[in-house]
Amino acid sequence: MSVMYVVIPLLPGRRADIESWMCSLDIACPEGNGRYPTLQELREVLDHLDGYTISYSMSRVFPAHWYADIVRADHKNGDWAFIVVNNYNGDETDTHEFYFERGAPRVMLPILQQLVPRCGPLILLPDTGAPPVVVTSQLDIDQATHELES
Repeated sequence: MSVMYVVIPLLPGRRADIESWMCSLDIACPEGNGRYPTLQELREVLDHLDGYTISYSMSRVFPAHWYADIVRADHKNGDWAFIVVNNYNGDETDTHEFYFERGAPRVMLPILQQLVPRCGPLILLPDTGAPPVVVTSQLDIDQATHELES
């Protein structure tokens, strides 16, 4: 069974609802608002991800879907992730919702952490019912990965 991970920014118009939801889970909500990245920002982070090979593709239907397949370059371990952007409009300067269709949290979390300075805090929510992880620049990725994988 593969796990899908939804990425949720602290959008100004939805912040109160997200903060209330996180409070009900006893999870502190970080300061500041967030947003989804532009595809330019996402590509910039992915293109500078050390030790990984990135393959980009798009579907041919409208609205288009944009994909990024992230795989360890050395193939020594099974670390990889697959990003999906739904409703891609062809403009890489627009912000776009995205999620990880499947993959390893140890790949996802550094990507999100590198987006935080551009986009603000992000939440990674597995579809398993496990608690979300709040991604900030101070996040301990090893600890968060352990929590998601246990």
